[in-house]
Amino acid sequence: MLANISQLYIFGEVLFNSFEESEPVLGGTPFNVAWHLSAFGAHPQFLSAVGSDELGKSVVKAMSGWGMDSNLLQITPDFPTGTTDVRLQDGERHNDIRDEVAWDYISDQSLPVLSDSDWLYHSTLALRHQNNQKLLVKLKGSRQSKTFVEVNLPSPWWDKDSVISGLQYAECVKLSTKDLRLLSEADEFSSEEVIQAAAEDFRIRNNIVDILVTRGGQESFVIDRSGEFISAGPVPESPEVVDTIGVGEAFTSVAILGLLNDWGWQTTLTRANEFVSYIISQRGATFSNAAVYQDFRTLWGMP
Repeated sequence: MLANISQLYIFGEVLFNSFEESEPVLGGTPFNVAWHLSAFGAHPQFLSAVGSDELGKSVVKAMSGWGMDSNLLQITPDFPTGTTDVRLQDGERHNDIRDEVAWDYISDQSLPVLSDSDWLYHSTLALRHQNNQKLLVKLKGSRQSKTFVEVNLPSPWWDKDSVISGLQYAECVKLSTKDLRLLSEADEFSSEEVIQAAAEDFRIRNNIVDILVTRGGQESFVIDRSGEFISAGPVPESPEVVDTIGVGEAFTSVAILGLLNDWGWQTTLTRANEFVSYIISQRGATFSNAAVYQDFRTLWGMP
């Protein structure tokens, strides 16, 4: 049973990743987080938009097949379903995210009214245009807590002022050390102490309750509301690393699950790493084997 929560809302992008060597794959960071949390029994409400095209129909079908609630998924004839072209260049993955797509223009039609006990998750990428920035302000209302912000800074779809404005007073902000350097005033991360100091300074400056910093497969850490430093990691070794796509969303989903169930950060970080260790042994950012999620629920003592 989830504690201290009326409803969990997930706001942001849903899109198809187009790879040179395979068919388009359904994803988007908020969508993937919602996918995982649905299977973990958190029953999130996913607030986004798709086009009235074949890709949009595929999103609706996938959500229905996975048992996800699609009541807040908007379908519009005015913009196409989001897509991203994924290419490898010099051994690195590059995402060319299409502009002017459905999830950029989520409307305020049937916008839910959030209570003080409701949780709201959103990505920073979802706020790349003013429409969603204004919509998020309206969605939050006067609430200044119970918000989990996922920092995602793909070029050229972000600017510092807009990103920082969107994470003020958040209950938790998750970002990588690279993101922290881009957003903070730290010039150089020369040591562990400097990284921790930069994270604490960023937390205080922006009125963030808990800040969660990930470091790839290395140790992740939280600096909480009391200034306590809590760390866990690195990610346990997987028998075979197949694919690292989607590790961020996997980690986030368990981080949110920990907040909903009051696990405490030490337990939450350890369990997030356990789930990531499994994800990297699979192909893709999500998978459709519900039994896996039940196995983790049993392992973690969830009903």
